[in-house]
Amino acid sequence: MIIAREPCLNFNHGRPSPPVRYCPSCGEVVNNSHTAEAMCSQEKHAKHRRNRNKYCTDCGKQLVKLQ
Repeated sequence: MIIAREPCLNFNHGRPSPPVRYCPSCGEVVNNSHTAEAMCSQEKHAKHRRNRNKYCTDCGKQLVKLQ
């Protein structure tokens, strides 16, 4: 059974050159030319969580538990 996801409404998906590699809302790659971080620090992930990001925009890691 395939579950259809609702399309992400984050504006990075429509930009010709987004400033981030991963979408903060859905975690999909939005910019292949932006270099990905191999490992981010916990401090950087904490900053992204304070900005209410579900995913890290640098490494794509899921930051919050999805319901």
